[in-house]
Amino acid sequence: MSQLAAVLILCFLIYGLGQLPRITKSNGVAAGFFTGVFYFIFPPLLYWLVRGTLFVYDFPLLGNMDINDFESPLWMLLGYVLGMFFVLFLLRKPRRRKRARPFMQAKKTKAVLPQPGGRHRQVVKYGIWVGTYFLVSLVVISLSGVVQGGHWYRSRGEFLEQSGIFGVLLLFLIWGLRLLIVSYTFELLEHKAIGYPIAVVIGGAISGFELRFVGNRIVILMFGIAAAAFIVRRYGRLALIGALGAAAPLGFVMAVYQDVRHLLFVVRTKEFISTLLVAAHARLSGAFWGTLLTVFEYADFAILMKLFSMVGPQVAPLNGATLLKVIIWPIPRGLLPAKPLPITVIVGNLFLPGRGVSLVPLFFGEIHYNFGVWGIFLSPFVLMAVFYFLDRIGNTLSFRFYWKFVLGFLLFRLPLSDMIVTAIFAWGVYKGTSLLVGSVVVP
Repeated sequence: MSQLAAVLILCFLIYGLGQLPRITKSNGVAAGFFTGVFYFIFPPLLYWLVRGTLFVYDFPLLGNMDINDFESPLWMLLGYVLGMFFVLFLLRKPRRRKRARPFMQAKKTKAVLPQPGGRHRQVVKYGIWVGTYFLVSLVVISLSGVVQGGHWYRSRGEFLEQSGIFGVLLLFLIWGLRLLIVSYTFELLEHKAIGYPIAVVIGGAISGFELRFVGNRIVILMFGIAAAAFIVRRYGRLALIGALGAAAPLGFVMAVYQDVRHLLFVVRTKEFISTLLVAAHARLSGAFWGTLLTVFEYADFAILMKLFSMVGPQVAPLNGATLLKVIIWPIPRGLLPAKPLPITVIVGNLFLPGRGVSLVPLFFGEIHYNFGVWGIFLSPFVLMAVFYFLDRIGNTLSFRFYWKFVLGFLLFRLPLSDMIVTAIFAWGVYKGTSLLVGSVVVP
């Protein structure tokens, strides 16, 4: 029965992939969310179904996961997937006689910049965001001690304790800028406001900065997902297949990077790169498929399955505590000692106690950890409200497709409350820079 549940989930996801153009026209955030579900669920689940076992290194509590031991969790996952499709069905728009250009069709007409604003103002705003991102990021890593040789994943907690709400505001500002920069890189490319060289330089500089000082691959993943959408919209699906093949070596190296990134803050950059290449060569002749699965962060899927089996029988539900953070996040912990920790920290303490790490449970895992089996029934209501709210915010932006799409993708990957607050910060930064540029820049 475990295999049957897995097959049904895979079939629904394949069906949803075919419906992605229609989903995109209905709600861009929902389209990005489904893309995240497909990205993080389909590859590891398919591998698990074929091989029968799933082993995640460095996670003793997970161990060697036999698919036959996870019959109930797989049926729970099917319930969450069906709930998602129920929401997508409610959001869909009726077919029109004159069909608009769908998401999965190559672009045939020349884009026109939205008004008001114009090409010049949009590029100026984009430049302000890029400059502010580097400035604020340098301030944060300097205050946290990373520049002096500290480890970001340890220094971050110390930085937040010392800086309080000021540090939290800076981190949310950085996340809002990341979202704006990634999405507007491809919006401006699509509207021919910037060229490919500028986009490559800015994307490469930000990605390299993140890899060197933060050790986080999430920004590269954001650029990759946005690039995939851009290629399909601009050049068609066949071009995307070719681009994925060309990018496969980079994806493999980034998968190996996750395993050796702890050395980033220990050895020099040259030594780290040498170690990375040696590890990649070793993986090519050894655990190739396991490394390839790391591209899709299969540990997150394994954690999700384990949470489905643990919450209730072994672990008490959080009763919505982490979702309340969307309201109480500005309150300092000194004034509210019972303020809940981020869901990633809670899951990290559960699976790797005492290590001080953060682990990702994905959206379904966060909902299930909060409400147990009732999360299956509550998830559609949460999704409907979040999709509507974020879509309405996105509609106030001059350029909005990639903003909604990337935000929806991150919504499945990152804590729900953090992404809602990030969207609000990004919207605030956008409105603030629009007022600034509108008052000093002549179109």
